[in-house]
Amino acid sequence: MSTQIGTPFSDNLLGGSGNDNLLGRKGDDNLFGYDGNDNLYGDEGNDNLFGGSGNDNLFGGSGNDNLFGSSGNDNLFGEKGDDVIFGSAGNDIIRGGDGIDTLDYTGLGQVITLFADRTKKGGGLGSDRLSEPPSTEIIIADPGFINVIDTSGTDLASLIDLGAERFDIFDVPEAITIKNFVNVIGSNQNDTIIGNELNNTLIGGSGNDFLGGSAGNDIYDGGDGIDTLDYTGLGQAITIFPDRIEKGNLGTDREVVPTEIEIVIGDVGFANTINASSLESPVSVDVDLSKESLTGVNISGVVNSVGTVKNFVNVIGTKQNDTIIGNKLNNIINGFGGRDTLFGGAGQDTFVLGEKGNVLYRNSGSEDLAIIKDFVSGEDKIQLTGNRSDYSFFKQGSSNFIALVGNGNGQFNLGTDEVIASLNSSFNIVNDLIFV
Repeated sequence: MSTQIGTPFSDNLLGGSGNDNLLGRKGDDNLFGYDGNDNLYGDEGNDNLFGGSGNDNLFGGSGNDNLFGSSGNDNLFGEKGDDVIFGSAGNDIIRGGDGIDTLDYTGLGQVITLFADRTKKGGGLGSDRLSEPPSTEIIIADPGFINVIDTSGTDLASLIDLGAERFDIFDVPEAITIKNFVNVIGSNQNDTIIGNELNNTLIGGSGNDFLGGSAGNDIYDGGDGIDTLDYTGLGQAITIFPDRIEKGNLGTDREVVPTEIEIVIGDVGFANTINASSLESPVSVDVDLSKESLTGVNISGVVNSVGTVKNFVNVIGTKQNDTIIGNKLNNIINGFGGRDTLFGGAGQDTFVLGEKGNVLYRNSGSEDLAIIKDFVSGEDKIQLTGNRSDYSFFKQGSSNFIALVGNGNGQFNLGTDEVIASLNSSFNIVNDLIFV
């Protein structure tokens, strides 16, 4: 074993093939252990410590040091100063010490998984043990890999915000800055997990978790508990479909287990939509935007699991018998066929009885009918396709009806023409109708 001690100036100390002790002392030193199980002490100054092969002990000392462990099972201790510890192969022990310290896996060439107390490196490169509580304030994964944060099995709730690059374990004094992470697995407690612009997979685990929607084609799994998927701040309207959530040009999200997101929150101020039109018989939906509720009947999919929907404006139902109730906003309500019961609520609402080139509610006689319960003439609108002469408008008792006629003269023929809607109140056939 050889021992080398530096000067008060900046030195280059080189070990050999044996087990070396290198002490930099003052100055900005470069220490190279090379082969063997070496002990490298930076001491004072801003030093670079290279362990080399073997199981090495690296101590940064008092300056802002860089520590490189290499392939062995190393102990890497930054000690004082703002140090950078470069992750490498082997089962290492990492302690940043005082200062703002960084654990940097850039250039590792493998995915890493960050646990509460360690990191696991892909490709059989080993696991690094982190001090408790973590004394490394910044952890950087190798970009281009699907790096994971995994707090599963722990009983400490956490806030993990990939967009803000923040990892905060509750009851641990300081948050960690995280860079280049993509996927997250939550703990047994109530976690807050927010994605970034990449294609994230966010898994809540046990507890009542809060998952933050973001750009990218993301996958969500709320796990046990009452879980929330919140798109507040997205800056884009979303549409809930039975098997996905679309975010315009920001991507499409899906669920791993379709029954494990109970609350969905759209970004306020946008025309967020529920679209159940692809669901087939016997499936139907009951939607009450005023009570922020969505219930699916006999289905397995996104709209079956969601119980609460916040900040939604428009609804498209199924071809079965739906009940759709609006809220105080200007809703577009499209029952999409079947025998539907429709309430607009307050606001200037549009009831869709036809899309361009497609008349809804034209089959099965009275079993295919839009029953509009609270139409307000001069405020609400009815959307039809074609032109006014394709329809007949008449009243029986206290109800007003719209029928699709076949002769094009606006005259209703019982037995041949199709009643498509009944309304609780009168309406103006000039001002209350929209044709597309």
